[in-house]
Amino acid sequence: MESGTTENILMRTVVSLGKSGLNLANYILELSALFLKSVLSFFRLHPYTRKVIWSNTAKQILFTGVDGLFVISTVSALLGMVIIIQAYTLLPGLGSDLIASLLVLVIVRELGPLLTAFIIIGRSGTAVATEIGNMKVSHEIDALHSMGIDPIRFIVAPRLLGMIISMSLLGIYFDVVGILGGYVVAQLQISLPFDSFLQSMLQAIRIEDIYIGLVKNAFFGIAISMVCCYQGMQVRISITEVPQRTTKAVVGSIFFCFLFNAIFTVAFYI
Repeated sequence: MESGTTENILMRTVVSLGKSGLNLANYILELSALFLKSVLSFFRLHPYTRKVIWSNTAKQILFTGVDGLFVISTVSALLGMVIIIQAYTLLPGLGSDLIASLLVLVIVRELGPLLTAFIIIGRSGTAVATEIGNMKVSHEIDALHSMGIDPIRFIVAPRLLGMIISMSLLGIYFDVVGILGGYVVAQLQISLPFDSFLQSMLQAIRIEDIYIGLVKNAFFGIAISMVCCYQGMQVRISITEVPQRTTKAVVGSIFFCFLFNAIFTVAFYI
């Protein structure tokens, strides 16, 4: 009796895992298809539609990038300060070389891209999913279809491009402000001259760290924009679906950001 019960539990577990795996694979395929359609839509632009798409892209960059500078500045500066403060509690004799190496390791390589992505998910990703979901409920997207307008070209593609550009620039900005925040604490602790700190930083950071960070930020932008647009498009009838899909967009964006971060870290640093 117990053996039969155990076999049933194992069978249900295997079936459940199989369904979850298939659902995840189908989810990734649909996101990939949406990304491909969005990229291809840039190559089929008429002069008028080109102006509209670039205008929508500029609005996305303004909302995601420019309007998010204050939050990014605050979080990155505080992160750099906290890192050096914690380092000094463990290593009181910390020198400029170790300070530079620590800031590069923690901010430039790992936490900078991830925290930038989390801020963008909370500010812009949720807004994108909610906006598109409300457009679905109010039948605005159906109206675009009825007029022969491709919603992917006018809605998804500009958000994809705007998110990639914003994430890439904000990632660099986050690193710079975070490093300066760490320097401020280090200067107060040991009166570290800026030229000495800058020389140590140039020795600690590698060109690979810069372009790997740019690649990470670009892929994070792709993941956030695609997941949020996809979830917004999945809203069907009820307005109550909008917050549910927005929650799924946040969870999905975080999942893919961690996944891409792990892949690039393993590929380039191990």
